[in-house]
Amino acid sequence: MTPDETTPDIAQLQISADATLRQALEQLGTTARGILLLVGSDGTLLRTITDGDLRRLLLDGADLDDTIAALPDQAPVTLAVGWT
Repeated sequence: MTPDETTPDIAQLQISADATLRQALEQLGTTARGILLLVGSDGTLLRTITDGDLRRLLLDGADLDDTIAALPDQAPVTLAVGWT
């Protein structure tokens, strides 16, 4: 977090596709922001991940030790800097 504790450090929200569902759930709990940013090896944003996304994977039979690469592709929606 930044010194004012209101803006998350983006690096804390980033996660890679080789992380397990367990690790993703732990990171969601630690950051307490309700969202993670799945990034590629080059730092490109691939998708967002919520606890609901992980819950659906588990309900579909995934194991906590499976990787989050099992999530379906979902292009993130982004806005340009300065958009209001």
